[in-house]
Amino acid sequence: GKKDAEWDVPGLVSGHYLTGRPGGGVLVTDWDGHQVLAVDADGKLEWSIGNPKKPCWNAPFSHPTGAVETPDGRVYVSDGYGNFNVHFFDANRKLLKTIGKPGKGAGEFTTSHCVVVDDQGRVFVADRENHRVQIFSGEGEWLGDIKPVYKPMCLALLPDGKLLVSDQTPTVSLFSAKGELMGRFRTTGLFGHGLSCSRDGCIYVAEMLPSNLAKLTPIE
Repeated sequence: GKKDAEWDVPGLVSGHYLTGRPGGGVLVTDWDGHQVLAVDADGKLEWSIGNPKKPCWNAPFSHPTGAVETPDGRVYVSDGYGNFNVHFFDANRKLLKTIGKPGKGAGEFTTSHCVVVDDQGRVFVADRENHRVQIFSGEGEWLGDIKPVYKPMCLALLPDGKLLVSDQTPTVSLFSAKGELMGRFRTTGLFGHGLSCSRDGCIYVAEMLPSNLAKLTPIE
């Protein structure tokens, strides 16, 4: 399709995920720059968290993987390539809480690869090599997990609250708001590394090997 715009993001080293912001624009998770950058709807840099010259152990950040901003301004970051964490920030980007450590138990991670937050304030984290999606409250309390998935890569919420999970099967699975598996489909690439859903119900999958952006439109 036609390219609408090209944005130059100052300071960006190597982007891993883009996540839409409630007021427009995107969060850019910079995995090799150890930072999260907020870009407005015109492509202008508004703020950033992290220091490209100072990766941190069990603190923001060491090769972060994903980030999400809520309507009230909170920011949640999965910090899963150098750390085993998820970080919770308030609307002023002040660190509220860091959760996670290496392991397979509740609240532990192998690779915290993606994070989304639903309308109830629940925080969903793709725990990739533990083959699950973990669920937390907005204050970091462990609420449960979602299975079956195989190395979940990315998460997206549908407008009605259902959860989409792309994994390395390669499939995209649909779960109810209660975590019940409702169905799944195969991706055309080796796996769907990125995943998003628009308000009209279209699903977008950033596929790898080969590199494609697939758009799936609801059947009327």
